[in-house]
Amino acid sequence: EGREESSNACWHRLLLVDPEDGDALETLAKSADLAGDTDQALTLYERLADCSKSIRQQQMALGRMAEIHQAQGEDAKAIEILKRLSTLDPASTEPWHEIYRLCVGLGQFDEASRAITSAIERSRSADERASLNREAALMASNELSDPLAAVYHWEQFLLIEPLDVDALNSIW
Repeated sequence: EGREESSNACWHRLLLVDPEDGDALETLAKSADLAGDTDQALTLYERLADCSKSIRQQQMALGRMAEIHQAQGEDAKAIEILKRLSTLDPASTEPWHEIYRLCVGLGQFDEASRAITSAIERSRSADERASLNREAALMASNELSDPLAAVYHWEQFLLIEPLDVDALNSIW
């Protein structure tokens, strides 16, 4: 433990010279996180996400911040952080899947619909798009009472799975 304290003291001194040093911020954030000091970890991850020139470090920091907020039951904060994360890799569907899941859990179905639509737009996989369109159609029908949106998503689903009986029955 003394060795880690000494190492952390060196990283803290480095931050006095360069408050935006990504490696120092990452190391200290992970150390605070491992020690269970979530407030300090969040502060350091936030600084890292804001000032690091490394996309990898920004993604790691935002991802971990979202995880911490979820663990603390702060899903609304996690959603906002995941939205920030999604801007770092516009082609990634992962943040949108998690936003969708959290919004459904919070009963925020309009926001969940926007999240699943974002995931559909970014997906490169036909199977994933089919699955997401099925979920979107069911949500539009059951939670949003929006038959037009449901039909749209069923039609998109049928472009990939043209013989699906449930989808065909849903629009006829």
